[in-house]
Amino acid sequence: MAANPKKSALGRGLSVLLSPQDQDILQTAVQEGLVSVDLIDINPFQPRDQFDPEALEQLRASIEQLGIIQPLTLRRNGSRYQLISGERRLRAARLLGKKDVPAYIIDTTKQGMIEMALVENLQRKDLNPIEIGLGLLRLQEECSLNQDQVAQRVGMSRVNVSHYTRLVKLPPEIQAALRAGHLEMGHGKVLAGMVRVEHQLEAMKRCIEGAWSVRALETYTKSLETVTGPKSHRTAAQSSMPTQGAAYQSVQNQLVRHFESPVRMQVGSSGKGEIRIPFSDTNDLNRLLDLIFERD
Repeated sequence: MAANPKKSALGRGLSVLLSPQDQDILQTAVQEGLVSVDLIDINPFQPRDQFDPEALEQLRASIEQLGIIQPLTLRRNGSRYQLISGERRLRAARLLGKKDVPAYIIDTTKQGMIEMALVENLQRKDLNPIEIGLGLLRLQEECSLNQDQVAQRVGMSRVNVSHYTRLVKLPPEIQAALRAGHLEMGHGKVLAGMVRVEHQLEAMKRCIEGAWSVRALETYTKSLETVTGPKSHRTAAQSSMPTQGAAYQSVQNQLVRHFESPVRMQVGSSGKGEIRIPFSDTNDLNRLLDLIFERD
């Protein structure tokens, strides 16, 4: 017997969200057909708020050649339709001047639409960490779900849900760096664990300038535990750097990248100084020694 085409059309997001009984009921509420793009309104619950122009252009070129292979998913909204998933496909179709697009049309409540849109989009792989964090937070707050329930909806561990939602509480500068890809999710987790905003911003700056790994950032944050405040930390570093500090900074950045550790150079006005390479434990020390002595 042939598989029910509408069953698979719902996608993994909806099948995770709905029980088998709900899925059976939902099949009867799903219709497939062409819908005028002029009748489709953007989903206000879409977690993604940035679209890569280059990726959108690639999708446009693909649709121009092959058409829209995966239909959009829409919700009836009076005489119009509200988008649940497929905003990139809709944008690309409008760029091509298409009059209508293939779509699955689902009759659902507003809360059901929120859940379906967020779950469907959060399972995509091209969202940045902040978009994921915002989507998870909205799923939690707007659908009255706890973190365990959110984790179950999106197929993620509760710990990861917690990590992502903490990212949206970081300072705007750090969130912007995560959006732009200057920092990875692992960096964000470390920065979110820091108490003082001044330390977070200072660590972010050093991390980006030195191209630090997550391990290097972790070691740096541990070193801050012995410093009373960021002001004294900056003052000490600045007072030890001579006028030609830019050249030393370049060397320091190279050492940071080589050792994957927050190396610090302190150089006095006479040219004398020292290089400090902190380590977090015995394993980290052995790693540094292997790099220094080029041991196999």
